[in-house]
Amino acid sequence: MEISEFEMFKEKVEKSIGRSISISELMVAIDDPGIIDSVVRRIVSISRKIDKHSCLNIDGWTVRLSLDGYYRMYKTLDGRTESLYLGKSLDFKKARRKIARKEKELNIFF
Repeated sequence: MEISEFEMFKEKVEKSIGRSISISELMVAIDDPGIIDSVVRRIVSISRKIDKHSCLNIDGWTVRLSLDGYYRMYKTLDGRTESLYLGKSLDFKKARRKIARKEKELNIFF
């Protein structure tokens, strides 16, 4: 006898809450927007971990693709984290221009 995916999901929910749950209770819980949002966030998080381009380095600055879909660069200087916004697409020339401008603003030369 093979257990369906729905029944496996039901068992996991029951194990996590510590009691049995009826199918109707489970269906009501699944329709909860908060649960749907957390499931979507988890799926996006898992896909970001799989994406090998989600974190890289340009001229000593760490470039991250955040969960909201925007690229940002970070670097810790003198105990403070500086950040730069890049936008929806990763453009290396734009990133290097922003880095040069920020380092000039902070009087940092490498």
